[in-house]
Amino acid sequence: MVGTFTFLGLVLGGTAVANTIGNFVMLDDLPTMLSLTVVLCGLFAATAWNLITWWRGLCCLPHPMRWSVASAEW
Repeated sequence: MVGTFTFLGLVLGGTAVANTIGNFVMLDDLPTMLSLTVVLCGLFAATAWNLITWWRGLCCLPHPMRWSVASAEW
């Protein structure tokens, strides 16, 4: 059910969130290795958050990747 509504949100709502994050996270002026490190840290944080919430039986938030990318950039 979550997957269905996530897909419908993309189809009906467009890519506004992705464009906002794309404008917020500026990796153009960083060296390639540092840019890759920032992206991988965000991916690791999102994966860790999903595993921790699953392990603890908490409600998994639908957008941990957004927060992990924002915190990795910050």
